[in-house]
Amino acid sequence: MKIEDILEDASPLVKITLVLLFMKNKEKIQGKLWLQKELYMIAKKLEALSAEELYEAHYFGQFSESAEVAVEQIAMLGLLEPRKSGFNLSKFGEEVAEEAKKQFSPESIH
Repeated sequence: MKIEDILEDASPLVKITLVLLFMKNKEKIQGKLWLQKELYMIAKKLEALSAEELYEAHYFGQFSESAEVAVEQIAMLGLLEPRKSGFNLSKFGEEVAEEAKKQFSPESIH
């Protein structure tokens, strides 16, 4: 599958998740719980996502079924490499995330 096709079909949440994983790729995300927490903090700042709509209270903090599905979609596309205690992007995942990153301005992230 082509990078352009993946990004064309991807939701804003999938794109933001890819960018987060790309930015953190040198230090792997420790698991889905930590990824959920980091995405929640990002969602509070971005207009493309609404933290109130995506997240609900859960035992270990805010949880989003949408974020969980986004990670599953990224994995099914072969963009994630599972690790013993977390995950990183695959080489192709890095390429897709690099392109996704270009779709966000620095102002939209701050």
